[in-house]
Amino acid sequence: MDDRIKSVAVTTPSKVAWNGLTIPKSAWTYNGKDIPALGLELDSNAKLLKRFTVSLQNEEKVNDALFKFEKINGPLLLISAEEDQIWPSYKMSKDIELYLKQKNFRYSVVHKSYKTGHGFSQETAPEIKQTIIDHFVNTL
Repeated sequence: MDDRIKSVAVTTPSKVAWNGLTIPKSAWTYNGKDIPALGLELDSNAKLLKRFTVSLQNEEKVNDALFKFEKINGPLLLISAEEDQIWPSYKMSKDIELYLKQKNFRYSVVHKSYKTGHGFSQETAPEIKQTIIDHFVNTL
């Protein structure tokens, strides 16, 4: 949404905007207005990963809250966690890749996944950091 941005790197990404965990309204705004967001299904007794996963099964609501990735003005690096216990970042990254392929996205999309959790680990953090640096050095 800003032409000055020429390259994007995201870690443990979401494909949709979400409501806040404590307030049932969008956690995302643009120009001071809430953007469409997806709320969590199930109650707070369910594990967070399950709540996010169940919410993502509602295709109509997902489509309303889906980020318009095709508007990104440059290459995209997705870094996901295969053992993410917060939300399914690996699955959402794969969905973003497919979405952009279907939209004939004209820039490169690189998805790197790691066998780690949402916050990554001491073992994976140095490689992830270098991957992000390399992405920007090579794309800007």
